[in-house]
Amino acid sequence: MLGDQDTIVAQATAPGIRAALSIIRLSGKKSFKIIKNSFSKEVSSKEVGRFYFGNWQNQQETLDEVVLLTYPNGKGFTGEEAAEIICHGNPLIVSQIIESIIENGARMARPGEFSYRAVVNGKLALSQAEAVLELIHAKTPLKTKQALKSLKGDQKNNLEEIEQELTKILANIEAAIDFTTEDIEPVSMPEIVKKISCIEEIIDQQINLFSKYLKIQQGVRIVIAGLTNAGKSSLLNKLIGKEKSIVTPIAGTTRDVVGEQIYINNTLTTILDTAGIRQTDNEIEKIGINKTMEELDHADLVLYVIDSEKGLSFEDKEQIIKLKPQNTIICFNKSDLVTSLESTDVMDLSSFEKIYISCVKYDGHIDELNKLIDKKISLEFEAETQVLVLNQRQFMELKGAKEALLAAKSLIEEKISPDLVSFEVKTALIFIKNILHKELNDEVLDTVFKEFCIGK
Repeated sequence: MLGDQDTIVAQATAPGIRAALSIIRLSGKKSFKIIKNSFSKEVSSKEVGRFYFGNWQNQQETLDEVVLLTYPNGKGFTGEEAAEIICHGNPLIVSQIIESIIENGARMARPGEFSYRAVVNGKLALSQAEAVLELIHAKTPLKTKQALKSLKGDQKNNLEEIEQELTKILANIEAAIDFTTEDIEPVSMPEIVKKISCIEEIIDQQINLFSKYLKIQQGVRIVIAGLTNAGKSSLLNKLIGKEKSIVTPIAGTTRDVVGEQIYINNTLTTILDTAGIRQTDNEIEKIGINKTMEELDHADLVLYVIDSEKGLSFEDKEQIIKLKPQNTIICFNKSDLVTSLESTDVMDLSSFEKIYISCVKYDGHIDELNKLIDKKISLEFEAETQVLVLNQRQFMELKGAKEALLAAKSLIEEKISPDLVSFEVKTALIFIKNILHKELNDEVLDTVFKEFCIGK
């Protein structure tokens, strides 16, 4: 697609849906010529972002009353002559307007072609275009926030700082090579190692953050666990606000994992009710308990429920000792049935967050639990909003940069030729540039933009 000069058109809003309004996008060197042939009013090709109200026509036949927003060459999203047509949201009207535009010399845009042209014309870095895609598909507010920061250029600016530092390091190494015959060392190799280590540390931190950032895409996984009849199913029903799990006085009612996705304070959360833990000869119940143990291994947060009336049992202690205090909340349920809450706490749980609740009474307890869950989630994800890479492609480029820098340090420490050190630093620099993608390559661009929808 590089160098494609066609004028393109596509519906920017969801196609095939009846709505109050729809938006059609037009971009390319014939945009204002098409507008002149089809719009009922005269339009300036010099004014930026001006709105016009008039009729969109096809050979004098009015197709719809529309609002037209125009962008002169270089001033719009794509960096080309462009326009947006806001029409009524009848799919038939949208189709007729697009057909009239194609008859006047445009063609249908390919998926992601508007964003593609923005990158090619220098209006967006590739990382910003990828942020557009992440923003469209984001399922959590945290991910939306990060994608928006990247789109605004925060990620680009931080990566460019790394790029500049690597460029300086490379210049120092090249200078060292140039002066080797005169036994002059403009910057000592130990100093270069320090500079490389600083950048490597930043990159390594980002690589570690990315694995946690992936959780933002999927949301937080909360597992409710505990012994039979502690009130786990009742707690799930309270948290999600409906009767999802069956609640009976009979022990072992839940024999499989029951889950529901909800938002807790703007965080997508999957809450799982699991089979009660106990010794049993029932084969079906054993399978359910094994699944409970598997879910506990993969949980971001565990709500371990204890029956306050019975207090902490030996079996409870056996399970709690396996849990990590940083991602566990001990929930003493049925607290309305005991006179002294302290009597239920016969084990040292000082390293755990604790809360006393009643799933039958006191709805305020659930509000307090939600606040506690939100606190735990915030601690887990607060740093992940500073991640520099948003997807697997960018992550692999960052890993490549780290490996090249490690190789450069190793070569310096082994006093190998500076030429080889220079090669490794250049390689790291290329990996960083690939994230921003300043040197455009059709193969990489096509890989990125194949995920985009038409009209974006």
